[in-house]
Amino acid sequence: VTISIIWLRALGPQSGGPAPAPRQLTTPYRPDGTFSLTDVPKREGRYRALAISPDGTGRDSIEFSVTDGGAYAASVSEVVKADLDVASDEVDEIIRNIEAEPDSPAKRDAMQQLPELKAALAGRGAAVQGFHDAIINYVAIFSSDPRGAPTLTSAYSQLGTLNRQSFILQGEINQALRDSRKANLICDKLIPIEEGFKLLNTMFTLMSGYKAVLGFFGNTTLKMQGWKSSLPELSTKAKAGAFAYEKFMGALPGIAAKVSGRITVAVFDHYCQKFEGPVNGSMLVQYFSQGEQWWQYTINIEGVMTLAYRKDSDPSQPVALKGHLYGTGTKFTVKERALEVLQRKLLQGGIVAGRTTAPLGVPFTRLAGAMALQAAPTAFFIPVEAVMQNGKLKVTINAARLDFNSTYTMARGGYVVGGPLSMNVVYFTTFEVPFDNAHGLIEKATNSDLGPVEIPNTDDKKQMTAEKSFTETRSKVKAKGVYDLSIKLCNPGC
Repeated sequence: VTISIIWLRALGPQSGGPAPAPRQLTTPYRPDGTFSLTDVPKREGRYRALAISPDGTGRDSIEFSVTDGGAYAASVSEVVKADLDVASDEVDEIIRNIEAEPDSPAKRDAMQQLPELKAALAGRGAAVQGFHDAIINYVAIFSSDPRGAPTLTSAYSQLGTLNRQSFILQGEINQALRDSRKANLICDKLIPIEEGFKLLNTMFTLMSGYKAVLGFFGNTTLKMQGWKSSLPELSTKAKAGAFAYEKFMGALPGIAAKVSGRITVAVFDHYCQKFEGPVNGSMLVQYFSQGEQWWQYTINIEGVMTLAYRKDSDPSQPVALKGHLYGTGTKFTVKERALEVLQRKLLQGGIVAGRTTAPLGVPFTRLAGAMALQAAPTAFFIPVEAVMQNGKLKVTINAARLDFNSTYTMARGGYVVGGPLSMNVVYFTTFEVPFDNAHGLIEKATNSDLGPVEIPNTDDKKQMTAEKSFTETRSKVKAKGVYDLSIKLCNPGC
């Protein structure tokens, strides 16, 4: 069997230089119809292996990627370093915001708690070095023998997922830092403080994922009997590095949780009050052709709205509030008969087989916090403002800072079609149709594009409650949409 190894393209900057020439190899064709070949390309990149049978009549190919294990391991260490650096920046910003508050017992208590978290993060350099040493040596171990390939493949997949989540979360923390530095009112600052701690807790959870990969490597080495003589030395170095990283990460989440739980409640409650509560919405959109429905989709969203204001605000005057609405698209459905309805004559007497699928929703949870949750592909984050006066909240819903990932929230269809007018030739067709987003649902349900949304506010001395349900139907000649939204805000929260 002749096998050609063809280099297709580079994977990154480290893969520069002229393209390697194709290499042609041969391997025996066994009587049972199988063949095998071991080959190690010397260059990173995307490859194709083309196999041709002995008589030249049979051929097939497969593509694969080749990665420099050491370079990849080093790049993962840089991601871990960036994660911890941005977490330290977030702690610095929290300290800056609290230092700017008027003096109070709550502020003094907060400033006593924060040094412990700051000191824990100060040791991140040694932890990153430990992670680097561990990952470099583990990759060397599993690259030293072809039997290590399945372990590397599995670990690289896990690391790739962690890296993608890291980049998203780093972006969200950096955005939170920018927003916090713009804030000029006490309660505007305290919301970033509260959310900043939630971001930190999410980041530390993510960092524990990297620890789990090191644990996976370590457990696998215990099963590797009879491998190369260099393995014991590499394994010792890897375990030492992993221990340093795991010790660091073992303490950090607990410290952060203790400090954040004490500070966010004490400081916020001292200076500010807030309305907070659930927001739930749904939409049903239908499309028609000559009175017959050919497309329908639904969206459900769930989230929380927060509006904060100064404790010493004068209730006889309009009170300004500021906050945000965040959540996720929790459910998407689609039903369609597009080909049968729109191409009825073309397909008369023919076949239509296939299906259209909706994206998966992401369950909403308050625990993640507004900013950390934004890594989800159906997440949304919408800044809101309000004025409280005369028993009403007048809420202005601003443009979304983040909304559904448009490449994710698509209905995707795949169909086999054929009929007499296509000369009985069967074709396969695919298509994508976008869903609306969360801001569109909220705007259409409340008519917020026309002005502030009014929500009645009642006060029974123990709790203030602002609550309202909205329903709106919008129709065109060939389309109809029904939009529902409920908002319930309480102070204290509900």
